[in-house]
Amino acid sequence: MDGIPRKERWARSTAARDMPRREGRGRLPPGQHPARRFPVLDPGFRPDIPRSRRQLQVRGLVERPLQPDREALTNLPQRTMRADSHCVTTWSRLDPQWEGVAFAELARRVRPRPGARHVFLRGCDGCTTSNPLHACLEADVLLAHRLDGRPLCRDHGGPLRMVLPGSAAGRGGVPERGPLPRSRGGGIPGGAGLFPQRGSLEGGAVRSGLVPVLLPGVVSPGMIRLLLPCLLLTVARADPPDGKGEGWKALFDGKSLEGWEITEFAGHEPARVEDGAIVIPAGLALSGINVTNPPPKMDYEIYLEARRIEGFDFFCCLTFPYGGSHCSFVVGGWGGGVVGISSVDGMDASENETAGYKRFEKGRWYRIAVRVTSERIEAWIDEERMVELETAERRISMRFGEIEDSAPLGVATWMTTGAVRDIRIRTLPE
Repeated sequence: MDGIPRKERWARSTAARDMPRREGRGRLPPGQHPARRFPVLDPGFRPDIPRSRRQLQVRGLVERPLQPDREALTNLPQRTMRADSHCVTTWSRLDPQWEGVAFAELARRVRPRPGARHVFLRGCDGCTTSNPLHACLEADVLLAHRLDGRPLCRDHGGPLRMVLPGSAAGRGGVPERGPLPRSRGGGIPGGAGLFPQRGSLEGGAVRSGLVPVLLPGVVSPGMIRLLLPCLLLTVARADPPDGKGEGWKALFDGKSLEGWEITEFAGHEPARVEDGAIVIPAGLALSGINVTNPPPKMDYEIYLEARRIEGFDFFCCLTFPYGGSHCSFVVGGWGGGVVGISSVDGMDASENETAGYKRFEKGRWYRIAVRVTSERIEAWIDEERMVELETAERRISMRFGEIEDSAPLGVATWMTTGAVRDIRIRTLPE
């Protein structure tokens, strides 16, 4: 991914060259400059899918799943619209013309069920993004296959991409992790990607915060991604596990470390119980705790609350089983804000598509939940879904090193004092 920062600089220089500053000036958010063409940035991977294999799958909480091929999609009612595209690398493309199928038209045919609240999208390269269903049902949201009168090329997300006017260019979504999607990249200490700390572009205005920004054609590790062929469009389950209801088993009594043991990491500091929580002090590197009884290996949920007390790295690295293997949900790593699963196909949470970014306040308790099934791994922080990983044909494992001692179920910190409480687990009903 070394080419991403270089291409980001190139995008800025391109925007600077294409600067007829008087054109459409009143429509530009602060700091933006009009570009005559879309810059194209990517890490060198743009899948070339044969026409015969291009397919859109629509499933999830819908009454009538669909799987239209390109011909069927183009036979649906078509719409044309113009919508400005803005990117926080400072370029703006004014009046590009998009043509495609209104998302609302597709939704009318698949009939989302009453509990559906979000739309989850996956490209053929594994890149993902999610958006509130109500935002996708706006009249000007398209699944576009043509740009400026021509078939949409791979450089700009072809043969099919989602277009949501008012959102950051390339996301194909509404800025929702004003720190996400979610995030994954530049602006994060030691990170990589396209995430300048300028704020997000929303409704033509810039609001403060670190947000993921992707340009047309961009594929940035673990970030919100551009939609590519064989798009998997899923209306996703909305509610995270909350530790309430039937079947939940408490793993911490709030008074002692009964059922837990100190993880013997080199240079660790021993955990202690304090004010109804397990405090895990900062060690020379890792400190942590493990359960003493074997947890379920599949089809279960975990809920806990965690907070950072001191330090600037992960304050909760939750290791848990996935079948015959294990992995970790990292919260607040790589400089304090990276969130994701380690490891997926040998890549850790800062490198794979689960990587996200979130600003964490010291001393604040965060609700953390994980759901594990044979089909996917999901994770939430408070009400925000941070991970939606389909696991078919993916290699789920742990990052190599001492963190492996956290298996089968444990919590660890890295040079950071953290605390956890209200730790619960339950097996999912069949």
